Amino acid sequence: MTRGGRNTKIHAIVDGLSNPLHVQLTGGQISDITVAYELLEHVDVSGSIVMADKAYETGIRMPSYDVLINVSKVFKVSTDFLLGLEKKREIDLSGLTDAEIDALMNLIKAMKQR
Repeated sequence: MTRGGRNTKIHAIVDGLSNPLHVQLTGGQISDITVAYELLEHVDVSGSIVMADKAYETGIRMPSYDVLINVSKVFKVSTDFLLGLEKKREIDLSGLTDAEIDALMNLIKAMKQR
């Protein structure tokens, strides 16, 4: 549990165009740096520049349109759905575990409460 209660984090490795290369869901209490090492094991970063960023959850900054579009492609939903503007409740969850599905549903619920 975190200060705000139960929550979930989405950690991602993206390329220079914000295309996701690997995505991992964790509980909100898991340290970002721990997951960063795990994520980096999924890509060859030799000769690359690695940057880390977070702050979307603080409300100080919001994802760019490109990031929003790419996240919608990964989860096969519309950007309106991610923004809570679409009433449609369909999402392709095939291949995800029950825990991952619960994490996504909690994330979507939290995003709508902003």
